[in-house]
Formats: sequence, C-alpha cells, structure tokens
Amino acid sequence: MSDSQYLPERLTVDNADAVFAQLQQQIDTAAALTTLDLSAVSHCDSAGIAMLIALKSQQQGRGKTLGYTHPNPQLSDLARFLKVDTLLFAE
Repeated sequence: MSDSQYLPERLTVDNADAVFAQLQQQIDTAAALTTLDLSAVSHCDSAGIAMLIALKSQQQGRGKTLGYTHPNPQLSDLARFLKVDTLLFAE
C-alpha cells in the first residue's frame, strides 16, 4: 500500500528545511512505500531539489521506498540540468 503526500506550491531555500521536517514526520508514520505528489509544486530551486534527494536518501537508509510523481516541467528540467533526474524520478 502507498501513502500519498503533497508538497507546497513553492519548494525553495526559503522553506526547504521546514518542508523536510514536516514530510519527515509524515513519512516516518507512513507505509513502507510512500509517494510524494509533486504536481502542486510550481517552482523549485536547487535547495528544493537537494531536499528531495536528502529525503529520499534518508528513507532508503531506513528501509523505506520513497517515490516522486507528477513533477512539472520546471522541476523536471532543473533536475535534468543538475543531472539528478534519474536519481529522483527513476522507478
């Protein structure tokens, strides 16, 4: 079973730490497989990308699977530019 969580409209240096802490708490009580729906994120900067990577890495270290779905073109393009798109969006 998969729990789905939603992210805010903006994922930037201004809120990445707070979003990380909030999602970390939600995911810690979630199923072994969690999916974060990125469709609500209209703007993401490199701090937002770093937060997504850190969260995924942390959950993998805890034996959980974290997936991301529905990234918008800006987020996808930034991840591709930073060469982390396969890390974030690989199945």
